[in-house]
Amino acid sequence: MKNNIIGGIVAVVIIIAAVIGVIGFTSSNNSINTNSTYNDGSVMFSYPSNMTQPTYNATNNTNSSNVWNYTSLTDNSTNILLGKTSKIPSPLLSSMLMSSYLQSGYGQIVSNLTASTNPNGVIVYRFTYESNYTNVNYYYMDFASKDNSTVYDLSVYGNDSTQSQNVANQIFNSLKLS
Repeated sequence: MKNNIIGGIVAVVIIIAAVIGVIGFTSSNNSINTNSTYNDGSVMFSYPSNMTQPTYNATNNTNSSNVWNYTSLTDNSTNILLGKTSKIPSPLLSSMLMSSYLQSGYGQIVSNLTASTNPNGVIVYRFTYESNYTNVNYYYMDFASKDNSTVYDLSVYGNDSTQSQNVANQIFNSLKLS
């Protein structure tokens, strides 16, 4: 009988230790997956908080065609490149132009251009592209501001395709228009 009581106490102690261990692991795991928010007054979305603006950031600069303003974020394995323009009339046109341009010798389309509505009611035109030069998948999303005055072009890419796709999905699911 004494052995049964000692065995019962040992079993309870083991169960309590296991529960404390699981709770500690879960809470420390959740702190790693914190998010930051991008918000320019028209568009808002969340992304992993470990991403920062690199020193070569193109914020407030335009590309050679003077059409897009770009902002970039990176965590050294995944990159977000966000472009804004008021010179292209629709996100569908922007996606079609980008898709055609990329297929003209820079790579191949992995998933065709589709229009998707995210959980917040934002219509996003998106496709996946694989580069001929880097063997990296790019997840493209184009969408317009609420008043349709600005078209946004957002691409997520990096060395780890699964991680890049997860970040792209996080952005897509959290995207809101102000």
